[in-house]
Amino acid sequence: MPLWKIVPTAAPDDSRWLDFPRWREVVVRADTPAQAVLLAAEALGRRPDQVGNESPSNMTGLEDEKLYAVQRLEADDTPGGAPGIVRATPADGPPPGGTKTVTTS
Repeated sequence: MPLWKIVPTAAPDDSRWLDFPRWREVVVRADTPAQAVLLAAEALGRRPDQVGNESPSNMTGLEDEKLYAVQRLEADDTPGGAPGIVRATPADGPPPGGTKTVTTS
């Protein structure tokens, strides 16, 4: 099953960021790029609660094609393996080379 890398493409001061969490890189094992985005959004992006009188929204920053792009990691294709997050690095997280491992059940 292929691995997909989701990376930010918008400028840091782009108004589309709103209050979305920012990720430097998210690597996801999935059959398609669309499935990779949905898995990442479900695991990392959805806010559980509303604040104030916000309208409920299922949209996350990871699902916005103007904020993030999805790239296939050709060299890392591996047979088998369950779909899900392999690695996620917050934009304000560890320096390059360090990552935050996020596992999903």
